[in-house]
Amino acid sequence: MIPSTVDPPPLVRGVVTLQSPDDPDFLDLWRLWELKRGNRPLPSRSDLEPWEFKPLLPDIFLVDVLPPPARYRFRLLGESVVRFHGHNFTGRTFQECFQPLAAAQLTALFDAVVAGRAPIFRTGAAYWWTEKQYEMYQSCAFPLAADGRTVNMIIGAIKFHRPR
Repeated sequence: MIPSTVDPPPLVRGVVTLQSPDDPDFLDLWRLWELKRGNRPLPSRSDLEPWEFKPLLPDIFLVDVLPPPARYRFRLLGESVVRFHGHNFTGRTFQECFQPLAAAQLTALFDAVVAGRAPIFRTGAAYWWTEKQYEMYQSCAFPLAADGRTVNMIIGAIKFHRPR
């Protein structure tokens, strides 16, 4: 495991950053990311095969890292992520998908992944849509680099569940 050199974004209404996830699928993805990284700072997207994290496919997201001002664009969203949002945001930037505050908070999180070049794990209440009941979630985000150094993509997963 490589320690993050950048502090995660500030807490967002009950959202906390975890040292490691307690979700077994997230732990498996972390182990796979570490294995594929090998002796390089970061693995590349081409190092990962979807069958290697098949249980997470409905929960997965893949995000392109772009130059400013756009910064991030959804490349792929799993079925569970699309179902939660009610929209498939593939090909769209955070600013095109979310209200300004939510886009800024998500950008801050992904900026921390890029700058720290290390995974970030979070849990809390998802409330991006004011017209929907919030749901609890746990998420993970892992930096990827085609050249092994410069983050050009982020792969992660998010699992939602309604509070009891």
